[in-house]
Amino acid sequence: PIMCHTEFTNGLTTKHKAAPEIRPKDGANVPILQVWWAAGVSFSRGHRIARVPYDCCLPMLFDGEETSMAYRMWTNGYDFYAFHHSVVFHPYDRKKGPPLFWENSNQHPGAVTKAQNRLLKIYGMEDKIKHGDYDKTDLKKYGLGKHPGRPLRLFLTIFGVDYEKRKARDNCNAVQKYYIHNALTPYIREDGKGIDYSYVPSNVHEKDFYNAYLLARKKEGPYAHLPQPAGFKDSSLRSGIWS
Repeated sequence: PIMCHTEFTNGLTTKHKAAPEIRPKDGANVPILQVWWAAGVSFSRGHRIARVPYDCCLPMLFDGEETSMAYRMWTNGYDFYAFHHSVVFHPYDRKKGPPLFWENSNQHPGAVTKAQNRLLKIYGMEDKIKHGDYDKTDLKKYGLGKHPGRPLRLFLTIFGVDYEKRKARDNCNAVQKYYIHNALTPYIREDGKGIDYSYVPSNVHEKDFYNAYLLARKKEGPYAHLPQPAGFKDSSLRSGIWS
């Protein structure tokens, strides 16, 4: 499954839509670059949890927690890849469902709003907090990263998330057809530590991943030594985390 589409719910909270299942094309045998991170199954090197720990202070928050982790990890230099083949499954249609944490939400009135406000503060959008307070504990520790060339606004622009209009672009077609993977993975840093977005063509920012993919195939620019995307066998394994 790939995480490629999120949507706004109440207020400015976002919730990922169901992950579609895709089959790799053209004999590709590498993890597939995707847009979002999800908690259902996630593997990474240990330094990820040390550099981007789970937020201490988002009680009773469900929708929006995965989005916040994606923003924090991406701005710290991490990229997200889906498994080449599904290896973990979740039975949503069990005859008897397990206990759910929000069954106790009435015992924590106002907790969700407070947690949502905390995220807006972390995103630098405190002007959008309409009412209520937020937990100010360790905001720097659990804040956005400061990786060169990866401000949050760039993520929002490239992948089409608009907090003013409360709309998020459906990137599933671009992921499923490998446009995002083939357009961005040629710009993985020489040391293998994530995609270098300072070299990503400007047309990616205009939502046109296919044209960016074609440009990458020309092997132009400072990373011309990298393999063409269609044959990008090994380099996509060097970077980021798998989600």
